[in-house]
This record gives sequence, C-alpha cells and structure tokens, in this order.
Amino acid sequence: MSLKNKYLLLALAFVSICYSQGMLNGYGLGHYYRYQGLNNAIDGISWITPSNSNDVCLSNPSTWHNLDYTHLSISYGGSENVLQKTDAANGYSGLTNVVWLTPIKKISSIGFVIEPYTDQRVNIVDPDTSYFDAFDTTYNLLRGWNRYGGIMSIKLGSSFKVNEKISFGLFNNILFGSARTTESIFFDGSSILKTSRLNYDGLINELFVSLDLFDDIKFYSHYSHTLRPLSAIVQEKYLFDDTNQNGFHDYSVPGLDFPMPDSVSTDQKIEVGDLHSPTSFSFSILRYYKTRLSGLIEFGNMIDNWKSNSYIKLPNENRISSSKYLKMGLTTYPKNYSIKLLDKILINAGLIFYEHKLDKKNMNVRELGYSISLGFKFKPLQNQIGLSYYHGSRSYSNIDERESVKQIQLGVSLADIWYVKRRQK
Repeated sequence: MSLKNKYLLLALAFVSICYSQGMLNGYGLGHYYRYQGLNNAIDGISWITPSNSNDVCLSNPSTWHNLDYTHLSISYGGSENVLQKTDAANGYSGLTNVVWLTPIKKISSIGFVIEPYTDQRVNIVDPDTSYFDAFDTTYNLLRGWNRYGGIMSIKLGSSFKVNEKISFGLFNNILFGSARTTESIFFDGSSILKTSRLNYDGLINELFVSLDLFDDIKFYSHYSHTLRPLSAIVQEKYLFDDTNQNGFHDYSVPGLDFPMPDSVSTDQKIEVGDLHSPTSFSFSILRYYKTRLSGLIEFGNMIDNWKSNSYIKLPNENRISSSKYLKMGLTTYPKNYSIKLLDKILINAGLIFYEHKLDKKNMNVRELGYSISLGFKFKPLQNQIGLSYYHGSRSYSNIDERESVKQIQLGVSLADIWYVKRRQK
C-alpha cells in the first residue's frame, strides 16, 4: 500500500463516521454502542475475546503484539430498528469503527481506535394536536422535541507482553462530541423554537489482561475506571419565532426571525459535571477444541455513577444506570498457507443477551439476538475482508412494545510493513 493511500484511508475514516437511530436513544445520554449488537465487522460480536484469528482481537490491546505487521481496519455498517406493533422504522448507515495498530518486536504494541460512544439523535412529536377557539378563529398547537449528535471516542492504546503466559493492555479513552437540542411549539403556522448546544468532554482508563495458562484454554479480562467524569458546556439559546422555517436563529429570507439575532445579548454558558462516570468489568474464556475450531463465553457489567442536574434537558428523564451482557460463540479459523478458496474462509456465529436497567420506575430493557460473521483472508500478509450480520429482539418491561434490531457490517483489515529499516550505505 502506498503512503498516499494510507493517509487517504485515515482521513476518510475521521470525516465519515456518523450516528445511528434507535428507541433507546431517548433515554438520558442515549444508547451506548458497546452494549448493542455487533462490535465491528472483523471481531463480530466479540469484544475482548479473539475471534478473527487464534490470538488477536482488534478491540483488546493486550492481544495486539501477537500480530506480525501493522494493521489498519475499517468497518462500515447499516442498521434498522422496527417497532413491531406500530411498524415504525428507523434506518441508518455509516462508519462504525476504525483501528490502527502496530506491533513492536512481538512484545509490545501501540495504536488507536476511533468509534461512536453514544448516539443521542432522537425526534419526538406530540401525537395529539391541541385545538382551541379564540376571537372567532380556531387555532392549533403542536409540540416537538429533537436532539442531534452524540459522543465520540478516541482510544489511545498499547500492550506489553510480560512472558509467554501474561500480557497487559491499556486504553486511554478520550470522550468528546456535541449535541444540539430544539424544543418547538407550532402555533397556527408559526414556529416558536428554543435551542441549546452541549459540548462534551471526559476520560476513561481501561485495563486488559490476557492469560495463556493452558494449551487449549485462554482467559481474558477487562476493567475500566473513570478518570475524569463526563462534563458538558451547556449553551442556552434564546426563544425566537422561526419565521423562515429553517430551524436556525438567522437572517435568511423569506422572512426575518424575531427577535433578530443581533438584538439579544450573548448566550450564557454553564459547565456541568458528573454526567457519566462508568465502572465496568468483563471476563471471557476461549477454549480450543481443534486446531481450527474454538468456543467462547464472554460476560460483562457496567454501572454508571452519574449525578442528576437541572441544566440539561432530556427527552426522557429515565436513563440507563447499568448494563450487562452474555455472549457465546463458535469460530472456525482459516488455514494460513492453504491455496484452496474454502480454506481461507473464517466463520463466526454466536448468541447475545443484553440487559439494561433504568434508574426510575424499575424499568428493564432486555435484548436477545444472534450473529453470524464471515471472513476471507487473502495475500501473504493475511489481509481480511469481513461481513457480519446481527438480528435481535428488544423488550421493555413497562411498555407493551417490542423492537426488532437488525445490523450488518462490512469491514476490511489491511496489513503492511509501515516501518522498514534503511539499508546502511
């Protein structure tokens, strides 16, 4: 791969990541990507357990040094959420995961991951339009609330191999992003809007451990601790009449918004903290049954030690306070040096169970799904193309509704020698 193409792929990854939609987006800070469906197209449902090769998981830095070459992996996905009773559907697509990593002499590694952390996009419209009569005229009133954006994550990672049995990995997870909320009242054709903007900032440390204590059994664990709880700068905008119907307080024609933007004072900015302060752990067991077959069991739990505040308005005051998951899967590995086409195909299939607890009304959200992933390795450096599919059913304890979740992801992992020693003259 030429140097120009490498930087082009990296630039494309940074500018193209987009957000998704789903019913859980309306609870608190939105739906956490780590606890929904697929992880990425290469790893499939696995988060800390190797599934695309015998000893490497792109999401677990404690396994990175087992690679022979530098890797760049990009996953692109599409998803659809359907409410089964109302047949309401939301669909989206975009880049879901980007990983760049390089091993160092088979004992350590460095790399980074960029991916969405939460999705906050939601659009709520009051199903009932109010009508009332005044001055011999009938007026109608319709209320709406929408939020765009979300929180992104950049993880700076490294690993170190202590000996043949123990390896450690570390992530510095930098949270950032912004969201824009709009409260609206449509009064007899006139749009009255109140907008606000939030800019997020936070830092989470993550520790990974890989244990190779037996020939056919390996153990993987993960622990994360919040170093700097998620905070936000809240900028409240002034109420205005959106005369030109474009959703912004500006001078665009036709019509001029009232009051005009230059006739109000500067917006006040308020900093709020402790919006999200998670502590989580995960543990998994990988068992090899044959040279090319393995099975995994992986489970984890997250508790959010957040504090409520009155400055941030949420579409639903209920929010996710804890999440846990259980995953079970089987993987068949390809033969690295075989020339047969079928010997180059990797197959990964598994079952997933998620449970989210909300902090009010003793409400639980449960999701059961299955996943199947196919991978094809090519060229001597073992490049890989992966295709993963997930289908799940989500239920809400206090709501008589079920949500169908479908995801599909396509990814490519490219290996190359990025650092070559210059020959001495």
